[in-house]
Amino acid sequence: MRSRKSLSILVPLLAGAVYAADEGAWQRLMVKDDAPVLIRDIAIVENQFFALDVAGALYHGKQELTERLELEPKAELSTIWGLRANDVYAVGSNGVVARFDGQKLAVLGEPIASVFREIHVDMRATPKEVKLTHVLAISPNDVYAAGEPAVIVHFDGKKWSEVDIGVRAVQVSDNSRLGTHLEMPRVGPIWGTSIDRVWIRKEITKTSENGRFSADIGSEISHLNGQKWNDTGQALPVEGWEKEGRSPCLASVRILSSGVLTRFEGAIHEWDAAEQKWSSIARLPEGRWEHWTAADKEHVLIYGYDRGFHLWDGKSWNRLDLPGPPLTASVAKIDISTDRRLLVMLNFRGQAFKLLLK
Repeated sequence: MRSRKSLSILVPLLAGAVYAADEGAWQRLMVKDDAPVLIRDIAIVENQFFALDVAGALYHGKQELTERLELEPKAELSTIWGLRANDVYAVGSNGVVARFDGQKLAVLGEPIASVFREIHVDMRATPKEVKLTHVLAISPNDVYAAGEPAVIVHFDGKKWSEVDIGVRAVQVSDNSRLGTHLEMPRVGPIWGTSIDRVWIRKEITKTSENGRFSADIGSEISHLNGQKWNDTGQALPVEGWEKEGRSPCLASVRILSSGVLTRFEGAIHEWDAAEQKWSSIARLPEGRWEHWTAADKEHVLIYGYDRGFHLWDGKSWNRLDLPGPPLTASVAKIDISTDRRLLVMLNFRGQAFKLLLK
């Protein structure tokens, strides 16, 4: 049994509250028998850990990853999301969407494992594997998922169907024998609050002036009003570091029970469902910030390799004097619990660490 040491770091985060790092250091998340787990994605849902390992198994627990569940048949899962601990979803290859209901992990319906896509205007469409990376569940009988190759699927409680929101490939030239190929835009993330309030981001691409490359000229947000999809005229830009030679990364959204947040153009934005537009709620401090997450719009956590952790308290940013996470240069994801007393960090080596606060 691991001993529980006294607190070594006190961190004032909010007026009237003092947070402390329990045991003063990050601890690697372990399974019940203390064996390490190589993790692909991790999240904190209702103050419980949920994680996917590289083999597609789901782990969960309150202090450690004490429970391990596998799908039958096995599937490669890569992304996990949920608002309630008894309603957690995971998506991955071959169009698989799995749901954890608090007791068991099961595949929802019969997956759409592949879709037909063209790779050249003069060639027939061929089946391409569906690799899902985004998921949104209005209810277990109303689930949307999106991913490659520019695919959106919907589950109505009985079966999955592909959704067409007007995403089209763009033809670009290359050095192949055919001289050109079709490049598919990216779709996602997807967010929403009810059956008539669902939105998804889709890229709008065109061929560059010399005809050699496809150029991302922005994005559009499509809205489902309960019956059909319509373009809103709004965008969700990518967040990138072009000046540092890095490609832009697909924008992410944080779907919370209290609302939807995203980060772009150096600020945290909230989605206004009534007006169907983004509203800036917090300008990021100067510097480079690789990761962000949120418990709600008044508690946003950001992390920079050379800046550490900063927390937005609804009025200003405050640096948290926490111990630095292990292998900081390879941080892949961070998350914070809704009660703001538990932090988790995942690195690119598949290792997850927790920091308990009290």
